[in-house]
Amino acid sequence: MTWLYKNLYSPEESAESGQLGESARRDVRGFAKDARGRAGYELHRVQQGLDPTDWKPMPSVGPGVREIRIHTDGEHRVVYVARFDEAIYVLHAFEKK
Repeated sequence: MTWLYKNLYSPEESAESGQLGESARRDVRGFAKDARGRAGYELHRVQQGLDPTDWKPMPSVGPGVREIRIHTDGEHRVVYVARFDEAIYVLHAFEKK
């Protein structure tokens, strides 16, 4: 099942351009509040056609895959692909240990 990432922040809103798989959705929800908010902000930038503020390409994962780096009290990462006109697909989200 695919979820819209905006549902993490405003369940009543719908958005066509950002989708999370169930495990990525659960992982982002497990982020600390500040990291979760930052992830939403960075994904919103991508929706607007902008680059995230801190990212790196991940060609070993696949063409067009990028990793958003979130620096708060801990280190968090959101891996996504934005090569599709209809959506930004979040592939994985995790906290670095």
